[in-house]
Amino acid sequence: PAFPLTNRSYNLTKGMQGIALLIILGGLCSAVSSIRIGAFNIKDFGKTKLQKTITHETKTIPVKKVLFEILKRYDVVLIQEIEMDDDTFKSFVKDFNKYFTGNVNPGYNYVISGYLGTGSTNRGKEKYAYIYNTRTINILDSRVFPDNLKNVNFDRPPFIAHVQDLTNALKPFYLVGLHARPCNCIYEMNKLEVVYEGLRSSSLPNYDRVIFLGDFNAGCTYFKEGVDEYKVPFLYSNANMLHLITVPTNIAKKKCPYDKMVASKCIFSRDILSNANIFDFPSQLFTPALPMKEARKVSDHLPIEVELIANPFSAPPKGCVGP
Repeated sequence: PAFPLTNRSYNLTKGMQGIALLIILGGLCSAVSSIRIGAFNIKDFGKTKLQKTITHETKTIPVKKVLFEILKRYDVVLIQEIEMDDDTFKSFVKDFNKYFTGNVNPGYNYVISGYLGTGSTNRGKEKYAYIYNTRTINILDSRVFPDNLKNVNFDRPPFIAHVQDLTNALKPFYLVGLHARPCNCIYEMNKLEVVYEGLRSSSLPNYDRVIFLGDFNAGCTYFKEGVDEYKVPFLYSNANMLHLITVPTNIAKKKCPYDKMVASKCIFSRDILSNANIFDFPSQLFTPALPMKEARKVSDHLPIEVELIANPFSAPPKGCVGP
C-alpha cells in the first residue's frame, strides 16, 4: 500500500550495540536520544509543484502529500530550490502540521532565507529553509553568509542555522546549507572553508561543530570522483572532516552523487553516527516502487539524511571547543 506507517528503527553498529548493552546493564532510566537531520533539493519548489499529482497504480496522490511523508522523518531538514513567496511557504508548513492528527502533531516550525542567486529579479532565484520539529529542536539563530566579502562569490550564499537539541543529549551545532552552482561547484565547495573560518573568527559558540550539507552538484559532469578531490582540500584532504554521504542521490538513469553531508569531527564530541544514507522514497514509501517518471514529479533528487544518537560514554575529540 502507498504510505505505510514508518517507525524509526536503528541499524546499530557494533559500537552502538555495546553502548545499548551498557545502558541496559547500568540500569539507566532514560532512553538513548537521537535526532535525524536531512537535506532535500525539491526541484522547482513553487506553487505549481504544490498543485501537482502523481499516479501510483490506480491511485492519484498529491505531490504535497508525498512531501509531507518525506519531511515528517526529520527533526530538522534543509530544503533547497524554494521558488515561492513567504506566505505560500508559511501555508505549506501550516498544512504540514495539519497533516498530523490527534496528539501526535509535533509542531513544526521553520526559518527561511530571502531569494538568493544572480539576476536583478527574483526569477531564477531561490530560497533555503530549515523545517524543524519544535519538540526536539530549537533554532537558536539563522543567517545567510554575507555575499559581499572580497574574493568570495557564492551563487547562492550558504544558509546557516545554529541548532539546539532540546533533550540536551546532543551538544549544539551548526548546519551550513549550500546549493552550489553546477559549473562552479569546486570553487564554492572550497569557499566553505571561509564560512567555517568566519564562524571561528566571530567567536560564536560551538563553531567547531558543523555539518555542511546540500546539493553541492559534486558528481558526474561537474565533479569527477577519484579525480577532482585534490581541488577541494578543505573537504577532501582535511582529517577533521568526515564525508557522511558518498552514494548517488539523483533520480535519473545516470546516477550521480550530487548531494553531500560533510561533518567536522567535533560534531561527535558526545554523539555517535548511525544510518547516514539517502532516503529512497520511490521504493521506501511505495509498494510496488514508484516509477521514475512519477518520482521525478516530486523531485529529481533523493533526500539525504543522518541520524545522531547520543553516546554519554564518549569523550570529546582533542582540540574541540565550546560547552
